[in-house]
Amino acid sequence: MLIRYPEIYAAIKRLADVPPEQWRRLEGRLSVRRFKKGECFIEPGQPSLEAAIVMSGLFRFYYTDLDGREATKAFRGKGELLAAYAELLDKRPSRTTVEALEDSEIMTVRYERVTALYKDHACWQELGRVIAEDHYRQRERREQELLMDSATERYQTFMKDRPDLAARLPKKIIASYLGITPVALSRITAPTRTKTKRSA
Repeated sequence: MLIRYPEIYAAIKRLADVPPEQWRRLEGRLSVRRFKKGECFIEPGQPSLEAAIVMSGLFRFYYTDLDGREATKAFRGKGELLAAYAELLDKRPSRTTVEALEDSEIMTVRYERVTALYKDHACWQELGRVIAEDHYRQRERREQELLMDSATERYQTFMKDRPDLAARLPKKIIASYLGITPVALSRITAPTRTKTKRSA
C-alpha cells in the first residue's frame, strides 16, 4: 500500500522511527480540516481532544486575561505540531486559544486514537516521548526568555529563530509574544539615527 500523506510521514519520521506499516494504521484515522484567517482550532472552555500537523498556513497560541489583554504563547507553521498539549494530557477544557493567522490547512487526529497504538508498537511510545521532551524544552526556553532576557534580547532571539514570521505577523502580535506593548516594540525596531555635524 502506498503512503497517502508522504509529507506528514516524513515529518513524523524526523521525530521517531515509525515503520511504514505502523504509519498506515494511523493514516486511516487522519482527517483534513481547513481554517479561514481568524478562525480557531480551539477556544477556551472547549474540550481538548485533537492533535494535528500544520499542512499550510500559520497559527498562534494565546491567553486572554480578565481585562481582555492577549498574551501570545507560541506560533505553529507548516510541518509543526498543533495541540493544546497540557490540556490534552490532563483531559480538561482548554484555557488556550489556537487561532489561524492565515488561511490554513491541518491534518488532525483524535489523541486517544494515537495513544491506543502505544501498546501495539514501541515506535508510538517513542514518538510520544520525543514530543513531550520537545514541548518541555520549548516551554522552559520560553519561560527563561520572559524572566531573564530584556525586551531587546527577546526581540533579537525572535528574529534569529523565526525570521520567516516577521513579515507575516502584525506588530501588535509580535509585541504580544515578546511581552511588551506595540509602542515599546516600535522603539526597539526604530532605526538608529546618527547625527552629523555641519562642517564650519
